[in-house]
Amino acid sequence: MDNFFAFIFQSVPEAFIKLFFAICLLKPTLLPTNWRGLVIYSISTSIISYIFRYFNLQMELWIVVLFFLSIIITRFSFPISWYLSLLLNTVSYIVQLIGEFIILYLADTIFNLSLIQVQQTLIYRIGLPYLYLIPLILLALYFKKHHFHIKEKWVNHKYKWGLPLISLQLVLGLMIHALYFIPNDSYYTFFIRFPILTIAMVLVSIIFFIYVNHIQQKEIHDHITYAEKPLIDELEKMIEQWRSYRHDFHNHIEVLYILMDEEKYAEAKQYMTNFHNKVIESQSLFPFKQPAIQALLKAKMVQAEEKGIQLAVKSEEILIFPQMKSYDIVLILGNIIDNAIDALYDSNQQLKQIEISYQKVLNIFLLEISNNGPMIPPELKEKLFTKSFSTKTEKKHQGMGLPTIYKIVESYNGEISVQSDENTTNFQVAIFTDT
Repeated sequence: MDNFFAFIFQSVPEAFIKLFFAICLLKPTLLPTNWRGLVIYSISTSIISYIFRYFNLQMELWIVVLFFLSIIITRFSFPISWYLSLLLNTVSYIVQLIGEFIILYLADTIFNLSLIQVQQTLIYRIGLPYLYLIPLILLALYFKKHHFHIKEKWVNHKYKWGLPLISLQLVLGLMIHALYFIPNDSYYTFFIRFPILTIAMVLVSIIFFIYVNHIQQKEIHDHITYAEKPLIDELEKMIEQWRSYRHDFHNHIEVLYILMDEEKYAEAKQYMTNFHNKVIESQSLFPFKQPAIQALLKAKMVQAEEKGIQLAVKSEEILIFPQMKSYDIVLILGNIIDNAIDALYDSNQQLKQIEISYQKVLNIFLLEISNNGPMIPPELKEKLFTKSFSTKTEKKHQGMGLPTIYKIVESYNGEISVQSDENTTNFQVAIFTDT
């Protein structure tokens, strides 16, 4: 009869409340239509627990087997994944172990009650667990009412196995501490229980270390890929443009060869003079003496002309951002000019213009890239430098450029801003210097 009362008033409510708490913490959307699954879980795990107690299984084996059976029961009682089932049961068992550990510690310290005395006295056996179950259910109801969802707020999907591994270490640690409340068989306790649990904790720690190292290496790879992709895109565009230059140069050489072969020296000289003047004119368009910057601007000018866009550069300085690495300048210029070309190409402007100006004002190097394309809505301006945000409809190059250059500018003690109205959109990059 005592076992029946304990089953009804202690085991089932305890199983119900601890999983209810875990659901409120991790997946509150399960509750509205899955109360039946919660009841099935509570009764099933309580029955299995009493079966284990009837066959007098050792506590460690009891907890481990019941834990894995609970995962299976949860998985089939709710429409959830194995991972979420593992996470819910891990949290619920940690809560139970912490609660029972605190209660047993207080019972032993204040009332001098051992675990055996608690288990043999029906009032203690049923009543003491409610000292942590009542606060637990109140906390769960608070989470449910305020829509506090820890999995969405704090658990990054990329590190989802980190929490169960840390939780498993905590469970093993609590099990070791819980053994202090069990009457000792010294040989069994010190030569079997503790070594097995300690070895398990070491193995879990090794697995956790390998997992964290794997995540770290993946993060490094992702960051490198994220940083390199825009630069690779710009280099590919520049290479393609140089191929076009090579093709044009080959055509010019063929024309000169034919004119010389036909002894039309005057025409050949005139053709060469016109070609030379065009080269000088194109070089004078770009005041910056850095080769990479000149190559980029020439490539962008050709791209703009192909789409009916005029690109002009104004500057009295011969070095753009002298303290900045060339490939970082290429990324900044290339991304902003590409965005301006895309915006103007889709616009209805008769005269499409991009203007690049660069100057030094006191200790500030100021780069401005403006275009007369459509206005950027105010609500979108704050999101432009957010990773994965894009106003483009094409699938390529979305949400990569502006966040990348924002990080580059920040790394050089600079600021980037954008002003946009119906007439002009202007990107400003300011780099501060001590000299």
